[in-house]
Amino acid sequence: SDRSCITCHALGAVGSSTAGPNLAGVAKRQTLEWIKMWISNPDKMRTDPSVVKLGKQYPTPMPNMGLSEAEVDDLVAYLKGV
Repeated sequence: SDRSCITCHALGAVGSSTAGPNLAGVAKRQTLEWIKMWISNPDKMRTDPSVVKLGKQYPTPMPNMGLSEAEVDDLVAYLKGV
C-alpha cells in the first residue's frame, strides 16, 4: 500500500496539495498532540472543528494509514521540523 504523505499532501513545493493541505509549517498551525491524534485515528476526529473546516476545502477524507505508535511519533517529530 502507498503510505506516502505526498500522494495527497505537499511539503513546501514537493508533492500534491489537491487532496490535503500543505504540511509545511503544520506544527505551527496545530499542536503536536492534535497532529498525533489525527494521524493515529482520523475517523475519531471527523467532528473536530479544525477537521470540519479542512473538509470543506479538501473533501477527500484523511485515511487511517495504519501506522504503529512509533511510526506516528517519528512522523510527528519530523513534521515538527518542517
